[in-house]
Amino acid sequence: MSLRIAQIIDNLIVGGAQKLLVTLASQAHATALDVTIISLSLNNDRMILDELSRLGIKVVIHPAGHLLDPRRAFRLTRFLSSQDFDLAQCHLTYANIIGTLCAKLAGLPVINTLHSVADVLQEFPPMIGVLEIWTTRLLANRIVAVGETIRGSFQTRLGDRLIDVIPNVVLAPRKIADAERVNLRKELVGDPTKTILISVGRFVPAKGYEDLILAMSTLASSHPNIVLLLVGDGPLFESIRNLVSKSGLEKNVLPLGMRDDIPSLLAASDLYVSSSHWEGLPLTILEAMMAGLPIIATDVGDIPSVVTADIGIVIPPHQPGSIAEAVTKLLDEPAKLQQMGLAARDLALRNYSPQAWMEQLLNLYAQTLR
Repeated sequence: MSLRIAQIIDNLIVGGAQKLLVTLASQAHATALDVTIISLSLNNDRMILDELSRLGIKVVIHPAGHLLDPRRAFRLTRFLSSQDFDLAQCHLTYANIIGTLCAKLAGLPVINTLHSVADVLQEFPPMIGVLEIWTTRLLANRIVAVGETIRGSFQTRLGDRLIDVIPNVVLAPRKIADAERVNLRKELVGDPTKTILISVGRFVPAKGYEDLILAMSTLASSHPNIVLLLVGDGPLFESIRNLVSKSGLEKNVLPLGMRDDIPSLLAASDLYVSSSHWEGLPLTILEAMMAGLPIIATDVGDIPSVVTADIGIVIPPHQPGSIAEAVTKLLDEPAKLQQMGLAARDLALRNYSPQAWMEQLLNLYAQTLR
């Protein structure tokens, strides 16, 4: 008998939490899960909606003019009550508030999921953070964090509540042939022999892309054939693109916007760089590891526990000079760069496979229902 699970999320814009739901959808049929995904926003990415549709997952949208709109609360509660769900799992701040309230009103056990460190609450008005802590602490049946650092950052605020940790997971990407890789590199940067760095994520303050641009100003002087691909979208996209132009880096930094071929872009690149100011356990780093890329990333969240010395370099946040120094160090040792990439892929396959993740998730569902 399958479990009927409502997965409630703020929106289906491409991000770590949204990618996890796509991974869950890809595993649902094999693990007897009947998954319905509920987005609380009209702002959803067509690429994700199409992928979920391809996987046979029902998506329901319950938008509202503001977080505590009583009409949305009524509609969502009625929907949850009418679908014979066994439990609800909520993802991200708004869902952890309104999704939890409505699930409890519908008589469902609910799991709240923490995807980033508590610093992310700085992006919201103070009352929003208070509401998320209140609903999570008092109403959620279980709480799960996607990394140890995330658990630690919320534990004091959540008192004596148990917070389970189920680390993020990624699917192994399709391998691309050497000729396909060369052609993609040529398409992206013109000369396939250039060194390609890549960073993937939302264009938001937390990603520290200004630091990355400053680092590229230094690297472009010492390594004129270096190119950085910035993949993603978000509120800071235009300002970052303008900064690239003002810095005279149009040939060295390419803001590509949102792409639906990120696994191929990773496979075509030489090195992954993350300049984040805060994080949990970034899926993009795990995806880069799966693609066989060495990693340079800032010392935030769970990154130091994942990016060990044999697969990359961890640097302090807010230090563009350290980014440039780490990139130079790895590029000056091509044999070591290749060795790190192979070790990164092996580590990702061992520790972040969907099978292990689904086993932990199903165990959490069973405990919640008991």
